[in-house]
Amino acid sequence: MQVSVQETAPGTVELDVLVDQEQYDRALEDVMSQVMRTAQIPGFRKGKAPRAMVERSISQDAVRARVIDKVLPSAYEQAIEQTGVKPLTEPEVKIVAPENTQELRFKMIVHKAPEVELGLIRGVELTQYFTNITDEEVDKEIQHELLMHGELEPSPGSRVEVEDVAILEVVVAKDGELIPGAESVELKVPVGAYVHTPAIDDDLLGMSEGEVKDIVVTYPSNFRTEELRDQETTWHVTLKEIQRRRIPELDEEFARTVGGVDSVEAYRDKVRADLEARFRELDEMTFEAQIMNKLLESSRIVFPDILVQEEVDGRLDRLQRDLQRKRSNLQTYAASKGVTPGEIVKEIHDEAEEDLRRYLLIHQIASQEGILVSPEEVSARIEMDGLSRGARPTIIKIEQTNETKQNETTFVLLKERVMALVRDNAKITEIQSEGTAGPA
Repeated sequence: MQVSVQETAPGTVELDVLVDQEQYDRALEDVMSQVMRTAQIPGFRKGKAPRAMVERSISQDAVRARVIDKVLPSAYEQAIEQTGVKPLTEPEVKIVAPENTQELRFKMIVHKAPEVELGLIRGVELTQYFTNITDEEVDKEIQHELLMHGELEPSPGSRVEVEDVAILEVVVAKDGELIPGAESVELKVPVGAYVHTPAIDDDLLGMSEGEVKDIVVTYPSNFRTEELRDQETTWHVTLKEIQRRRIPELDEEFARTVGGVDSVEAYRDKVRADLEARFRELDEMTFEAQIMNKLLESSRIVFPDILVQEEVDGRLDRLQRDLQRKRSNLQTYAASKGVTPGEIVKEIHDEAEEDLRRYLLIHQIASQEGILVSPEEVSARIEMDGLSRGARPTIIKIEQTNETKQNETTFVLLKERVMALVRDNAKITEIQSEGTAGPA
């Protein structure tokens, strides 16, 4: 039997299989023997008619179909053995119709099992950042907290600035005609946040209470109202009120109310400690991401897109069911993010592909290095995670027997141990930085 292999996509090959004439003839004889035993030809007892008469009485296409059914399984097994291809799923088979009807040719699309060739695991060169919190960083965080706890109040006589809230009356027109439903709309715009679509924050800066302004606005192509997409309109804006936050004093009362401590100095210490804890976590996440990226860059990981697509279908289905519960849909959800539904699907696909690469990498390293996780360890971690988030004992027990939860937790534990292995055997350069975590 002749077999040729052609890669049609990463992780997917096409096998061109030509069955030997001898193999075809044996299968044909087996099929004809079965037909002869059951053939009923007038004038002859069942199974006793001459072969020539039986052949004339039956469809040759039907005979060939039965020969194909008989040959195909063994031909596939031989093709896999000859080529060394490790199939992930059953093949997609296409029968090639040759000029010679006694010749049998298949084209088989085979999705291969994932292939992982690991790169450097020990001796990886890494940079570990340690963030030092400065006094300026503490002051900036305190100012942010003061602003967040400030109360909005009218600010007559002022002009709009960033972080003000502008109360507007808006009339929308297109080509001089009022748009139905937008004859008079009240908007509350947190200036500088750009939360409204279309955003007019920059056009409001410097306006004073009672001022009227015409603003030309072009709606985005993914706007939720289809009739307004890509349309240029004029917004007739009247600024009714400016609201500005009254920043509270940094005093003992603020320290007690917001920080739960008795003095301003203690509050500063608490803010510093919280920042240090936050940046330690960010530094660690950055370092772990660097390890993963180094491992992925030095490894070769190939898998068929069918694996990714299965995960995409599952994630997309969960997203759409969640949106339905919220009485929304994918199009509205995409519009709220300023993208198209197709871009949402692509984002899900890219995330699923990257997650699969990480999953295969961690499991391959764990297998090579003999890293194991016991069922008892998985159960204990599920219990610990459940208790940390305040889950009830009955919920924890259900999670401990849930296969999906077990698999997720197993991966988390394997990843932790792989990361520790790489870290313990890496060449690490430590860098002290100030104010922001190191680059990922």
